[in-house]
Amino acid sequence: MRGEDIDRSTTPWVYRPTRHKTERSSGRVIQFGPQARAHLEPLSALVDGGPCFEVRGQLVTQRILRDAIRHACDLADVEAWTPYQLRHAALERIEEAYGRTGAMRVAGHQAAATTDHYVRVQRANEQEAATIAEEIG
Repeated sequence: MRGEDIDRSTTPWVYRPTRHKTERSSGRVIQFGPQARAHLEPLSALVDGGPCFEVRGQLVTQRILRDAIRHACDLADVEAWTPYQLRHAALERIEEAYGRTGAMRVAGHQAAATTDHYVRVQRANEQEAATIAEEIG
């Protein structure tokens, strides 16, 4: 994602990825509300048009981010997690507050079944964790 790819002339800001796994669809649109804008605003890349996320001149990819999180978790001696778990948790919260259709729209899903997968997986994980917690104390 480059600063020049974000339309900051509207509210919310809009980002249309040049490539997306669902290219066969009408195109992905990602909208940035006030919290996201607060985090993106200080990035110099928004002004100069360069990549928004890079470390030591290297573009931060999904893999680099995932590996960095895993490494930090190992150093902190805590259970590792992935960025996808954040997406699942966010969609769960959105679905609870705005319903399935709201979660579908935010996620960019064309089919309700896709959103249901995200929401059901999160709920199943929470239920399993609750069961384990009750059993082991």
